[in-house]
Amino acid sequence: MKNLPLLLLLVLFNCQSKNTKLTKVITPKSEQTLRTENNLKVNLKDILTDSIIWEKQHLKTGMFSDNFSLAWTRISDKYVILDTSNSYYFHGSCYTEIDSHPDVFDRTKKLTPEDEFYTGADDKMYYTYLARELLDSCKIRSYNYNRDKRYLVFKGKNGKSFILDSKKMLHAWGFILFNGKDVPTFWNGTDISCTIQKVYKLEVCYEY
Repeated sequence: MKNLPLLLLLVLFNCQSKNTKLTKVITPKSEQTLRTENNLKVNLKDILTDSIIWEKQHLKTGMFSDNFSLAWTRISDKYVILDTSNSYYFHGSCYTEIDSHPDVFDRTKKLTPEDEFYTGADDKMYYTYLARELLDSCKIRSYNYNRDKRYLVFKGKNGKSFILDSKKMLHAWGFILFNGKDVPTFWNGTDISCTIQKVYKLEVCYEY
């Protein structure tokens, strides 16, 4: 009986050790690697399996669309520690422009005939300019975004946040539109007017 306190102490220590071990195994390694990680490097497999490729979007929906929700690029903030070193922050109703990942751009340029590539790039820049003019004329706030940070954090008016992973949209070259409450929408096309009406519930200020 004299050794009873010592025995109880050993039992208690053993239980605590077991609990500590259990806590260590709860978070999967795949989720642990997301913590404060700002890895922007991609490989060929990442590029070829990028979900935002227009052909794949066409196959998934059965119809072509120049705008769609970015729901599949969302991640939970449960396993990610976000700060200004790895994230861009966007507040309320707004829009931002996004360019394709540099590796995607270089690969496209390499695989496309020179004349075709530069003609396509010129057209794209022209329609981007028109879209930007229309968004600005509707007084929608704009934010800058560069692919030097992995995550885009859109903060809604009701306190809800939408965290997007830029590595899940490597081919994205266009606009990300956010109305302050719904999942952000990606647009890439020739006429953004209908998408502005759909996302922001605004009448288009002028037509092209």
